[in-house]
Amino acid sequence: MSEQPSPLASFEIDPLELDVFDPETEDSENVPITEYDLVSTPNDFNVLTIQNFLETGAVKVPKYQRNFVWDRPRASKLIESLILGLPVPQVFLYEEARNSFQIIDGQQRLMSIYFFMVGRFPRKAAKPRLREFWGMQGAIPLSILEDDDLFESFKLALPTPESGPANPLNGAKYDTLGDKQIQLGMRTLRNVIIKQVNPEGRGAVYEIFNRLNTTGVNLTPQEIRMSLADSALMERIIDLNLSGNWRKLIGAPIPDPKLKDIEIILRAFAMGDDSASYKPSMVRFLNRYADKTRKFSETDVETRASFFEDFIANVSGLDRSLFLISGRFSVPIFEAVYAAYWQGGGGALDDPTLRVLMHDPAFTSATSDKTTDTKNVLQRIKTAREHLFGAR
Repeated sequence: MSEQPSPLASFEIDPLELDVFDPETEDSENVPITEYDLVSTPNDFNVLTIQNFLETGAVKVPKYQRNFVWDRPRASKLIESLILGLPVPQVFLYEEARNSFQIIDGQQRLMSIYFFMVGRFPRKAAKPRLREFWGMQGAIPLSILEDDDLFESFKLALPTPESGPANPLNGAKYDTLGDKQIQLGMRTLRNVIIKQVNPEGRGAVYEIFNRLNTTGVNLTPQEIRMSLADSALMERIIDLNLSGNWRKLIGAPIPDPKLKDIEIILRAFAMGDDSASYKPSMVRFLNRYADKTRKFSETDVETRASFFEDFIANVSGLDRSLFLISGRFSVPIFEAVYAAYWQGGGGALDDPTLRVLMHDPAFTSATSDKTTDTKNVLQRIKTAREHLFGAR
């Protein structure tokens, strides 16, 4: 396994977010919530079973979910609670297929259990790379766990009272628990397994994740999307997002910590492929498309990635101001030009053609106001296609 830093790790370098012109990104609140038919089944899995599920990949830690953020004292309190038989908050899992579950809420708790059972706790340097280390078919390889630069021995770090005896569990490791090792292994944790029956698709999992996630940090729709709809195309988009020409076009040398730049690329692909089926909200449209990409073949992925690279290389020779509104990179303009270019099969782009497009009243109106209305989304792509390719 490569030990090179994941490209996604660089998202945490700079706290400044990308500033773009996209006036209605938070449009989802204006759309009625969908009613879902769900089946929720409570299961009490013991700690040994949870460890096995994580190691075999039956329970998957979403690859792009936020890093493991608990420190050793907090993880130790969870383990202590389990050993003592104290109540622990329940975990929510989404059933993707038979014997295949994805964590919706409870990642920190489940990973704390896993780390204690294997006797290793991630050092600060390892935490941003857990997305890379955690295999798609199981947990972290032994060779990685044994790297002392990345992981340390997981000894319980429990507070010692000012008066009275020290906590007998302080400093304990799983393999030094004695009789309490069996006690811990048999303790159960309530897992609520959720499966969507109707409507078809996985729309409910996005709503549930957003409402139940308890990391203490509000995740953006794209962060949730990357957690729940990981796919080969999403992986390629991460690479595309690091392109020098792309970073120059959007005017930000460092990737956005909230994944706004990745969402722009995904949105361009979604409009190119599925603009005919677009309807608000933009958030749900992108959620549906992200799920669709999980079924893309290698050819599907590489065709889109290569096309995007060619498009950005082509655009890099043009006047960047054509993609700006009031000095800010315009998502609606970029999305419309890219979607029209994809749908038209590509070709040459030139400044004069784009300048005429930018002054077309129909295009200007559709890219500056109510930008996520179906009428305006379709109008700006249609107008861009007419200017770029004529009648075809």
